[in-house]
Amino acid sequence: EIAQCLVGSEMCIRDRGFTLGSEADDGARITLVNSTLRMTTDAFGFNNVDHLDADAVLASIWNGTEDSIARAEGNRVIIYQYDDEYEYFYWVYIGSGSIDQMEIRYPLQDDNRDELEAAQSLMQGFTPGDLNAAH
Repeated sequence: EIAQCLVGSEMCIRDRGFTLGSEADDGARITLVNSTLRMTTDAFGFNNVDHLDADAVLASIWNGTEDSIARAEGNRVIIYQYDDEYEYFYWVYIGSGSIDQMEIRYPLQDDNRDELEAAQSLMQGFTPGDLNAAH
């Protein structure tokens, strides 16, 4: 099991099958890779200096396509969308002090059951830090 936590925010991701691809020097971003599924996950946190709410975050990420799924629920944004090459999941927690975000992407394909299962597992293992504090 991999348990990667970002410095300062206490945001953590836990999952199997992923290895650490890279980490920012300041610990504010990590990239996890699953080479078997050709899946990449970026997790990062940043200060909410613009006082964004879930609707504003949703509008900044969602590409607006009809076949996508995009929801703002309380302090959380969930998006599934795709383009000509990749499928994307966005899982974002918004607080008054900071925002913790995870982006998952993998190649667009007809049979994506394994990727969807891995993405769901990653999202369930994504734990935000204290969103009321700036980091």
